[in-house]
Amino acid sequence: MDDYNEYFLNQLFELLTEYGPVDEVWFDGAHPKRKGDQQYNYTAWKKLIHTLAPKAVIFGKEDVRWCGNESGKTRAEEWNVIPYPENPTTASHFPDMTDDSLGQRDRLLKAPFLHYQQAETNTSIREGWFYRDDNRQKVRSADDVFDIYERSVGGNSTFLLNIPPNREGRFSPADSAALMETGRRIRETYGRNLFKNARGPQAVLDNNQSTSLQLKDNTGEIEITTPAPVTINRISLQEAIRSSSERVEHHAVDAWINGQWKEIARSSNIGYKRILRFPDVTASRFRVRILGSRMAPAISNITAHYYRNRPPQLAISQSADGMVTIAPVQPDFNWKPHGEDAVKNLGAAFDIRYTTDGSTPNARSKQYTGPFNMTKGEVKAISCKGKTLAAWPAMPWGSPKATGNWYPPAASVTAAPQLLLSMLIRKPSGSRTTAVRTA
Repeated sequence: MDDYNEYFLNQLFELLTEYGPVDEVWFDGAHPKRKGDQQYNYTAWKKLIHTLAPKAVIFGKEDVRWCGNESGKTRAEEWNVIPYPENPTTASHFPDMTDDSLGQRDRLLKAPFLHYQQAETNTSIREGWFYRDDNRQKVRSADDVFDIYERSVGGNSTFLLNIPPNREGRFSPADSAALMETGRRIRETYGRNLFKNARGPQAVLDNNQSTSLQLKDNTGEIEITTPAPVTINRISLQEAIRSSSERVEHHAVDAWINGQWKEIARSSNIGYKRILRFPDVTASRFRVRILGSRMAPAISNITAHYYRNRPPQLAISQSADGMVTIAPVQPDFNWKPHGEDAVKNLGAAFDIRYTTDGSTPNARSKQYTGPFNMTKGEVKAISCKGKTLAAWPAMPWGSPKATGNWYPPAASVTAAPQLLLSMLIRKPSGSRTTAVRTA
């Protein structure tokens, strides 16, 4: 044992014995400068971890793998049974896996070893891993964090969100507001199961991961009936991975509407959990169809939920040729972009209503359908869902850049005023963006 590895083992011993239970030991893949051919003795590290923290999983090695990016981007099809070129039980080196496709059948068939190694989606709530300031360093919106949560946890992955403390050793108000709002949405959405009193196979309705419904074939149907019609826009599915691993490759969900089955969602694998998101549906009969599997699957849980969509904040812009565009504000967060549209992903079905005479718009005002030409006047716009008008967010969007945009200040509001956008149009002289006002 050389000096480096002995020193490291002493540090690891302290961490695993002096600070309470440890659930995960996280190795980020860094390596010391190879002057003098320094090498890690991972075999000794693993033995110590398994001895002192036998229930802990090891990230970056055989237990948990990196998802392949630091942006919060998720794969459309995340399999956790993946191929390995060597025995992962005895291996010391675990290279990063960044391909879009990892666990599909064609790759498994060629593999010398198969190994269950769950993906961990890790990113930061701020632009960067460490705190810098509260003025220029932007913070993710609650929409973005909640969307990543549903895509990762609901996409057969786990979610690790970095929240760096500020110089006072606390979470900054902007970070805390985003976290509080995200937690509130998770509890509000997933704290209530709208299939709780439904009729159907109890093994999938008892919210117990130790019970499951074993299908007789690689395909099959599960029908669920509620005592009264329910309005839902989320369904969560889970396989019994502890006993039967991951098997479902394709599935769909239907609702009984106007005397016939109508497909409301379709996806690929399920694994530990798949959250399906779709527009609001009201019905009392639902059907899960397993369209293809690697073997007859075992379904552990099926739950239904409702996410209360919020009409988004808007931005009004005018191009150099006078065309006026009204669209949802895109958060000004550009660190390692994941390319996702959180507002669209969350399923916010909304209308944009506007006026061009300076009057205050309402749900009966003209509906925005696309860019329009305007050379003079004042455009005011509002987003609405039914009779619900857009309101101040319960969390900040982050600090704005020095452009023509203006965003609401960080605030936690209980009685939110209507959010109104206004833009004075004159003879076009170049592209510009609105100021946001409150009515």
